[in-house]
Amino acid sequence: MTADATRYRLLTALAWHLAALRRTSLIVVPSHGEPVLYLPRRDGTKLGIAAGQRDDGAWDFLWGRTGRAGAEPVIAAAHLIAKAAA
Repeated sequence: MTADATRYRLLTALAWHLAALRRTSLIVVPSHGEPVLYLPRRDGTKLGIAAGQRDDGAWDFLWGRTGRAGAEPVIAAAHLIAKAAA
């Protein structure tokens, strides 16, 4: 699986788990660039979440200046990200 396909698969899985936590999200897939998942916050802003591959081959979800969670298991990351966006 290519990095782009893995990135999209991870963001889609994250969106699915966020929906199970009753959080709406939106994945934007631009014609040029990488997909980003947006999670609305209660203050009306949106938290942008990207998926990035580490040097060791593992994947992380990244948001804000310092937000980071391992992408596996996705459900654990979804809980952490939902709290960060509260």
